[in-house]
Amino acid sequence: MPNKPTVKRKPWQEERVVHKRKKDNSKIYNGRKWRKFRKEKLKEEPLCRKCLNKGVIKEAKVVDHIRRIEDGGEIYSNKNTQSLCSRCHNQKSGKEAHGYKESN
Repeated sequence: MPNKPTVKRKPWQEERVVHKRKKDNSKIYNGRKWRKFRKEKLKEEPLCRKCLNKGVIKEAKVVDHIRRIEDGGEIYSNKNTQSLCSRCHNQKSGKEAHGYKESN
């Protein structure tokens, strides 16, 4: 009977740390109220705010909270949300996850 081959792990795969959010916001983002709010926000502001500041015209795909919900930001506030393209949103979220404060 043949033996099951052993899995050869690479060194970088063993030490991988999975980051989890402190608070699960999936109920908010999967809810009807958020989907309706997001749709209206993208109609009002269809272009990425950060790209526009750089002089680039790019379609917004994500409605982002300027001040995070877990930091006390309002959820359904036009003052606390901005339309961003996926790239700008990922850059901003990555910096926030590592503790950097974003200056608008």
